[in-house]
Amino acid sequence: MQQSQNQNGVKGKKRRLRLLYSIVFAFLLWGSFAYFQQGEEIKESQKKVADLQKQAQQLNAEKVELQKRVKQLQDKKYVAELARQEFFYTKKGEVLFITPDDQPQQKK
Repeated sequence: MQQSQNQNGVKGKKRRLRLLYSIVFAFLLWGSFAYFQQGEEIKESQKKVADLQKQAQQLNAEKVELQKRVKQLQDKKYVAELARQEFFYTKKGEVLFITPDDQPQQKK
């Protein structure tokens, strides 16, 4: 009878040990899955950050150019020269001659 109780005790210990191993294995499996999934999310986030930083640099460069352009357009001499080139304005007493090379070619 005592031998049968010892066998039941050993079987119970083995069953509890198997249950514990199963729980530990499930936990490790879940931890591994979470680790790799978060690694992928981190890579995607880093890529987005790099893209946004590149876009920010481009926008800053464009901002600098636009500030330079605004500064130029506040200069009266520059605006006058621009009007003369773009819109063919002339100064008082000045005569404008348009040569055939200056006119844009028309499509036929």
